[in-house]
Amino acid sequence: MSRFPYGSLALITFLCMGIFLGLWVPGLVVLFSTGVWTSLGHMVDVFRGHRSARKKRAAVTALIGTCSIFSFLAVGLLAGMWHPGWVIILAGLAVCGLIDACWRVGGRDTSGGCGEKAAEDTMDSREG
Repeated sequence: MSRFPYGSLALITFLCMGIFLGLWVPGLVVLFSTGVWTSLGHMVDVFRGHRSARKKRAAVTALIGTCSIFSFLAVGLLAGMWHPGWVIILAGLAVCGLIDACWRVGGRDTSGGCGEKAAEDTMDSREG
């Protein structure tokens, strides 16, 4: 997935849309979608490579953050709704925080997160 030349195709599409059709602003949306494609490719590579839970969580939250910024730019550029578009970025941050918290509480984080701490506390309370 990461070998597909999406960035080059997005740049060519942007230039063709702008030069031949005069659609520079919608072309920017196509150009900015490169970040989403790159984050998606990174996430697929991380999950395919059986990486650690911390790297998987980072890849998922990076994709959500990139998608929220891309959505904000798309709404602002295409609809001119820059001010209400900030809600998209705040919602993306909230979802990233929720995923991070759930991942840690669920015990999937092996980097000393909340999941391990809660399991250690439970074992300590049973012993004592």
